[in-house]
Amino acid sequence: MRVNIRKTRKEDIKNLWELEKESRLHHKKLRNWCPKLNFSSISQKSKKNWVNDFKKRFDSDKNISFIALIDGKAVGYNVGIIFKWNWTDGKGFDVAELQDMAVLKKFNNKGIGDKLIKRFERWAKSKNFYGIMLNVDNKNESAIALYHKNSFKNLYVNMFKRLK
Repeated sequence: MRVNIRKTRKEDIKNLWELEKESRLHHKKLRNWCPKLNFSSISQKSKKNWVNDFKKRFDSDKNISFIALIDGKAVGYNVGIIFKWNWTDGKGFDVAELQDMAVLKKFNNKGIGDKLIKRFERWAKSKNFYGIMLNVDNKNESAIALYHKNSFKNLYVNMFKRLK
């Protein structure tokens, strides 16, 4: 199985919807304790909005996305953004934030997530960023294990309390 990782092109976006849809369904199961957090729909309207939002990323030099292909078929992707991380003392530095990553379930545990992370990391290093940040659902144990395996460390814990 030969995996090709390259920068995502505009013409790839519609093919990424299947990955995004599967990811949304997975996250919906993880967050079933708080229905208001299950805002990720898979309706046609959601698809259209997601595709349009993803296309806008190509109009900014602050965004990057990579796609994993096997025999020309999209099996994974990631997307990130560049931002200045400022501390209260006014010192800041450039970081790449890995905002989203998905691999089709049937291709999990085949090294594709590793390859996507490593490609994102090479790109961030080439831009001389200080580091890479990401957020991950605390119930997404396989993703957490993947990130730990790739030397990511826990930095903060975001918490939420449902009031109604």
